[in-house]
Amino acid sequence: MADEISQSQHWRVSTVALCLDTAQRLISSPYERATFRYTPLLPLILSPSLIHPLLGKLTLSLLSLLVPYFLLEGPNPAGFWTTHALWTLNPFVLNITTRGSPEAIIVLLVVITLYYLRKADEPGTVHRGRYESLAAVAWAASVSWKIYPVIYGVAIWSSLSARHGLFGRSVWRFGLVSLATFVLFNGALWSM
Repeated sequence: MADEISQSQHWRVSTVALCLDTAQRLISSPYERATFRYTPLLPLILSPSLIHPLLGKLTLSLLSLLVPYFLLEGPNPAGFWTTHALWTLNPFVLNITTRGSPEAIIVLLVVITLYYLRKADEPGTVHRGRYESLAAVAWAASVSWKIYPVIYGVAIWSSLSARHGLFGRSVWRFGLVSLATFVLFNGALWSM
């Protein structure tokens, strides 16, 4: 099935149609739709498609292009060419993102989590608690988006406990900020 913009079978019409329909239903509950399997954040992010279908594609593509920025910034950045070869110029990532798959958003949230954890680990940083809290918010948002980033919790806990002690104050703060963000996100989304 071709979309109206490119007249090709490139764009995942079922995902976009589902999200656009759900974006129109955000006045009621997106969970009322029996086949809705995405977070209600996706229709919110794709809501510019209600103005023009191309805007949804551009939104997903621009969010995907933020991944290399967070990988290349901060302490111990990834290699420039490696990052662009593995993400920006990767034909699989380009094809999946421009077809309408929201998977790049999860990657972006996880990469933002790592970015802030790296910033907190930077020697001499005075805002370690703030960076760890921002990482907790990003991680909770990624878990709210899809459940599988929860597996990174053990690695995050291990990293934080190596820095601050097994059950140090910062480890508890990360857990509590994550929990509060997760409850707020999901509570707000469930109340839609």
